[in-house]
Amino acid sequence: MAKKQRQKKGEQSKRKGKVVEIEELSLSHSIITAGSETAGSILSTDSWAGDNDDFDQADDGVTRTSEERERKLQDAFAMVEDYCSEKRSTRRESILRKWYTALTQYTSGSYETVECKLSDITRGCQFSIRSGSPSEQYAACRVLETVAVLLADESFFGQTYQTLLSTTRSTHRAIPVRIAALRAIGMAIFIGVDDDFIVQEVLDLCEALARSEYRGEKVASGLRAAALTVWSVLATTLHEFYISGADDVSTGRGL
Repeated sequence: MAKKQRQKKGEQSKRKGKVVEIEELSLSHSIITAGSETAGSILSTDSWAGDNDDFDQADDGVTRTSEERERKLQDAFAMVEDYCSEKRSTRRESILRKWYTALTQYTSGSYETVECKLSDITRGCQFSIRSGSPSEQYAACRVLETVAVLLADESFFGQTYQTLLSTTRSTHRAIPVRIAALRAIGMAIFIGVDDDFIVQEVLDLCEALARSEYRGEKVASGLRAAALTVWSVLATTLHEFYISGADDVSTGRGL
């Protein structure tokens, strides 16, 4: 009997060992490291291509009236003032995804609701970028990029630029987060800023990120591609000669 009991204990310890091993594996798969080029659920197409959680839609998936779109837009931002008081990162990320869905699907040319909530949206996104998980940071950058397309001006740019710039430069951040931050900067400048000094500063950053190494670390191919894309977009805001011209005195930086 004693021998059988010892065998049972041994089997239990083996089973426990297997459980622990499986749990550790699943946790390691959910962790997003700063150097990884892929980030699991961060870039899930299912998560960002028409995420309609908690929004009632018609059977064909199309919101039929502007009044209904406006109602859903207001519902999405109803509790925006309390966003920073939410303690759970997963819950904040879920809210950010709803904001993104509302901004991309329910604005329908009327931005009054978003304008009224803009300062709270901006503050909430910056809070998530500073203190959230990598997937939450990515979601916040995507929201800021969308807001930039809709409502970017110099005031919005001034509130968000330093946060997004430091995020893009930080080599310890997840690669998708840095890409999203750089894209948000590019859209904010392209849509709402007329300042050659700022444009040239970001062009310098893009050129640095497009190289094989940045701050002593290898640059991921996705980040290099994003840097070249943003550089190309912002280059259109400068005089053609400055980009592609050449004479005895100077050569365009694009050459």
